[in-house]
Amino acid sequence: SDPKANLLITQSPLSLVLQKGKTAELKCNQTYGHDVMFWYRQDRGQELQLLFHFYYESMQDTGKKPDRFTPEKTQKEICNLKINPEGARGFGYNCLRKFIIVTLFGTVSNTQQYFGRGSRLTVLEEGQITSPPKVTIFAPSEEEVKEKQKATIVCLATNFFPDHVSLTWYLNDEVRTDGVKTETPQYDKTKKEYSLISRIRITIKEWQNSNNKFRCNVEFYDENGKSDYSDEIFGRALVLEADGNDSFPFA
Repeated sequence: SDPKANLLITQSPLSLVLQKGKTAELKCNQTYGHDVMFWYRQDRGQELQLLFHFYYESMQDTGKKPDRFTPEKTQKEICNLKINPEGARGFGYNCLRKFIIVTLFGTVSNTQQYFGRGSRLTVLEEGQITSPPKVTIFAPSEEEVKEKQKATIVCLATNFFPDHVSLTWYLNDEVRTDGVKTETPQYDKTKKEYSLISRIRITIKEWQNSNNKFRCNVEFYDENGKSDYSDEIFGRALVLEADGNDSFPFA
């Protein structure tokens, strides 16, 4: 049997925002009992950088001593990473960091690596504050519905910082993934905040049903944890105009 079929790597938290001077801990647990575990760091757009290498509970020499990170491995299946950005040179406040833990079958040289999901970290400058998103949902345009016989609902999230967000569409409180396109958050250097746009393509029939509720939900992470912000809209049934033509109430 394939040993990796029983492999589960649990890493938490997946998103972390720290005020300068605060410390935090990333946790990782693997279920298969591998002897070798690694911590990697990945800056945005860069390749993985090895931080720590463990064999059983013993840390191996990697030739690097990243003073702002302290690993802890007291059990075979658990390897945590403590973060202390205070006073660390070159940490890059306001930058995003992605930490990924890797487990390995057998030896380092000739076996495949298995990654956890990765934890994103933002460290705020002194005095810098976080800001939650304002979420606004927009109905399909009248032109699109009448002339193109299509319906696209748009969700706009604005005024948030940092960009630790996850956007999900719901139709009648059920997660909807078909027809969804979510852009990468865009940063406004002047306002020092992010915005995000997402679209969902639905059928005309779905939009005609006034009982259908479409909701755009944004999970936002700051130094206090996760919060949800959302907006919703209901489908709009056809209205028979005096000239006998069908139309939608867009007002």
